[in-house]
Parts: sequence; C-alpha cells; structure tokens
Amino acid sequence: MQQYNTLNQLNISQLKSRAQTLRRLCEDLDPYSPLSKEEQDLLESLGVYSYNDPFQLTNELIMKMEDTLEEILKREEKSRSTPNIH
Repeated sequence: MQQYNTLNQLNISQLKSRAQTLRRLCEDLDPYSPLSKEEQDLLESLGVYSYNDPFQLTNELIMKMEDTLEEILKREEKSRSTPNIH
C-alpha cells in the first residue's frame, strides 16, 4: 500500500520520469553483477532495497514499472474523461 501512496503523491511528469528511470534500469542493469554505489542509491530512491538477490531485484523492478505505468494510464484516462471548462 505504501507504493500506491507514493505514486499517488507524484504528478504525471514525475511518474513519467520514474517510468523512464525504471525502463533504463530494466534494460541496462545486470542483476548478477555487483552494483555500483550510484546504482544502489538509485534503486533505493525508487524503494528497491533487495538488490543482493537477482531474482527479487528483477521482480521488484518489474512490479514497480507495472505500478507506475498503471498509475500513468489511470491519470491519463481520468484527464480525458474530465471535461475542460473554459
């Protein structure tokens, strides 16, 4: 539930930035290699603390990406369904 609360507090551009960061990590990070301090700090800033287990790290990144993309879609659908009043 904390993940939802965190995402709920971000605006749409912050969510999109988070999605880009997660995508980059999913593409570039080798969970079987030792992580740099910078990579560990980045993961922790995203709420990922289990980076010693490659399977769990991969799983958490995928779940956070999915949650972030779902929140973006939910917000975009909501903004399309809300009429603009001039």
